[in-house]
Amino acid sequence: MNKHFHFLTILGLFVLKTSQSPLCAQTTCIDPSLIDPNAICATIYDPVCGCNGVTYSNTCEAVNYGGVTFWSAGVCDSNDCFDQCLYEFEYDLNGTSLHAAFDFGDIDPPFFFYVNWSLDGGTVTGSGLDFVHLLTEPGIHTLCASYPTGDFTPETCTVCRAFEVTGLCIEPAQIDSNVACPLAFIPVCGCDGVTYDNACTAYNYGGVSSWKPGACGSVCNELFVDFIGENTGGSVYEWTFQEESVFPGGNIISWYWDFGNGLVSTEEAPTISFSGPGEYDVCLSVSGIYADGTACNGIICKKIMVAAQTCIDPALIDTTAFCPTVYDPVCGCDGITYPNECVASSYHGVTSWTSGICPGQCVNPLWIDTTLACIEIYDPVCGCNEVTYANECYAVHYGGVTSWTKGVCCETSACKALFELEILPGNSILIKNLSQNAEASFLNFGDGSPLMPGVFDTVMHTYTAAGTYQICLEISNFAGTCTDTYCYWVNFTSYVSGPGNQEIFMEITPNPVQVLAKVRVIGAQPQSAVLFDLLGGKVWEKTIREPSFELSTEKLPTGIYWLHVQTDQGAIVRKLIVTR
Repeated sequence: MNKHFHFLTILGLFVLKTSQSPLCAQTTCIDPSLIDPNAICATIYDPVCGCNGVTYSNTCEAVNYGGVTFWSAGVCDSNDCFDQCLYEFEYDLNGTSLHAAFDFGDIDPPFFFYVNWSLDGGTVTGSGLDFVHLLTEPGIHTLCASYPTGDFTPETCTVCRAFEVTGLCIEPAQIDSNVACPLAFIPVCGCDGVTYDNACTAYNYGGVSSWKPGACGSVCNELFVDFIGENTGGSVYEWTFQEESVFPGGNIISWYWDFGNGLVSTEEAPTISFSGPGEYDVCLSVSGIYADGTACNGIICKKIMVAAQTCIDPALIDTTAFCPTVYDPVCGCDGITYPNECVASSYHGVTSWTSGICPGQCVNPLWIDTTLACIEIYDPVCGCNEVTYANECYAVHYGGVTSWTKGVCCETSACKALFELEILPGNSILIKNLSQNAEASFLNFGDGSPLMPGVFDTVMHTYTAAGTYQICLEISNFAGTCTDTYCYWVNFTSYVSGPGNQEIFMEITPNPVQVLAKVRVIGAQPQSAVLFDLLGGKVWEKTIREPSFELSTEKLPTGIYWLHVQTDQGAIVRKLIVTR
């Protein structure tokens, strides 16, 4: 059975245009007179299968966008559920340098195993067990990998991971022409596509944040140098380092470690003892030979923090401490994500951490932005939280999901926790329980208020302050043989709420348009307007202060676009069709 997921509907953001449902006795599948590109359909995901074999997000889209006269509930292909994805890949992001590789664990891959990589919808592709790339733009990126499910089967599985690049390729603040770089010619290719004499000149003279070994375009660009280090016990100062370099098409033949404390090693995985706590610059240099005999060299340096005590210090725990409810996540040295530094230290005794969520965490609440206009194309994905989303955009920006598998989620249990959430003005929410076979339940609003026990139909809750909160519903049957938990992050910081919110409308005439469209917003004061193409690219943007404005489409290619207008009452999105 397919699992249906209802996207949250933001009041004042979308308005549902109702239409009379066609009779099932009709024999004509498509009625062109029903098609209305100006219709505003809600973002509720309640899929239906049209008589034309196309899945629509809901009945409104089926009628107004497809002209469908009859349909059935659910997605068209009941076989969309796909649970044969046995392998996941891990990625390592060092500045703008990306390395991804498969981890097969205890399950051997098929004999005829291959991997096809796709970054950001195919802007960069690759093949092989490893993927190496230098990113030039900050923001959220998506990497997908497709592989066969068996030796003699045409079926493939596609798994995806989303990650965020926070740094820039060129950091002007680090440029210092007074630094005396060596004259040695050990070329590197900067993320800006420029060849530098060595890593020192790239960093200090070019301001480049990351690079590949070798001149740009050479086979040495395929060499990726990386390592990990961790405290291995026995002593807080004893560390073991493991090189994780890869060289597709070549072989790595030597390693040279400099631990920043006078110790060096040529082992592949050395173990050393630091003399005391502090910050050490550990560098790994590797040499490799490509298949054609080309010799390549690469180096990477990382700062290693050696703590004076273990990761958890019970003496730091103070359960009476008052920690703020602000969500500013940190990744503890124990590999657990905490809401903020105070919670990590005072409530859990964590001694050190890094900013942001821990790698591998399923949901990143900071990515959630329900004002973003996602393209209404049904291309379902199953999130790592076992929730089906209409497409990748909804998974990342509405669910904050960091990884997913192509296709809808498979039903795996006899009971299912699920709810529909509606954001109301005044930092309030309305929750509608959609759980299956729930005989006992607990609802956690994520703000420190008492858990709400008992099965419910709908419940309303108001938060005392704006912020990001995780709402979790845990259910079970009386026998205790089936339990399930469903969680959702709500972010009030990206939603304009307040008293007097009302339905807002946007008229676009003509639509379809050839040269010039006239836009009128009713019920709110416009502030800005952005036009997106079908791939989510921004093609036009303007600050708006009047209820009516004009949009020139003369230079736009023929196709479908989405107009996103931000107002003082929230945002509204409309489809715009450009013809010639």
